[in-house]
Amino acid sequence: MPPTVLLQHKALFVESENGPYVVKTAETSVPGPGEILVKVEAAGLNPADYKIHEFIKEFPLALGCDSVVRLSAHMGGYANRIATFQEYCIIEADLLVKIPISMTFDQAASIPAAAIAPAIGLYGDKVPMGGAGLTAPWRPGGHTEYAGKPILIMGGASSLGQYAIQFAKLSRFSPIITTASPVHNDLAASAGATHTLDRSLSLSALAEAVAAITPDPITIVFDAIAVAETQEAAYNILAPGGTLIIVQDEALKAKSDDKKVLRVWGSGHIPANTRIAKEFYEFLGDALTSGEIRPCEVEILPGGLNGVVEGLERPKNGTVRAKKLIVRPPETSEV
Repeated sequence: MPPTVLLQHKALFVESENGPYVVKTAETSVPGPGEILVKVEAAGLNPADYKIHEFIKEFPLALGCDSVVRLSAHMGGYANRIATFQEYCIIEADLLVKIPISMTFDQAASIPAAAIAPAIGLYGDKVPMGGAGLTAPWRPGGHTEYAGKPILIMGGASSLGQYAIQFAKLSRFSPIITTASPVHNDLAASAGATHTLDRSLSLSALAEAVAAITPDPITIVFDAIAVAETQEAAYNILAPGGTLIIVQDEALKAKSDDKKVLRVWGSGHIPANTRIAKEFYEFLGDALTSGEIRPCEVEILPGGLNGVVEGLERPKNGTVRAKKLIVRPPETSEV
């Protein structure tokens, strides 16, 4: 017997520009061709969730871009219907991944947005809003092309940084150098980093520390934090002809023509990224089963969707450390 699907469900909205976050009842969407209606069991919080209403001005606006779901029986051949801070949403069938039995919904919810950003940034096509065009590890030659080449990942204890390190390991980069607070050295190493440098090092001290690790030029840097200070440090280390991948808007004071800065948009819904996103999600299921990709540590926020608002203040204030914040929409109290 197919699962029961409610005609209405609870969802988190911003109802007007600069307005408050509100949990309210929403109509359950009907999937179209190639789409699936899903029940959202767990959803991850991301910086994009508190920034999205800065550039989308259609209200009411439903929020959320990260989820783990249980399939409904409804299947058809950025709108509110795909937002994930709600009990039901629509997902493109090509972007679904079956998680291993051993993995919880909460663990799996740490993966989608945090992993797709470095996947697109490193392996996406060299087009506007795309990536650096590296050969992905799931493609022929992707396991050998970068063997013995160094890579620098700023912010290795962040969720994006942890997945970037895992991709660097899959691509056989070596050494894999990252920055983090010393208390997270073991975490970075468990993800695959070969060297972890103190994130508080000065710009010159960081460059000297990297040079002491490898004499080879650093031609790829992934900045998972991408505030002004980390961008400047990363750009300073980047070799001529190299590419700096950032996950926020560029904040460099000065640039040269021989270094490329790439602002990645971690969404498979953007046309420039559709192909690489589909490839990545096809690869991800087996990679999770084999352990080649593993989830971040998570922290469950109480109250279901009611916990999102307070939870979003933490990435906004930079107080999330080495864990992915997760909510469980089914635990939301009645509206």
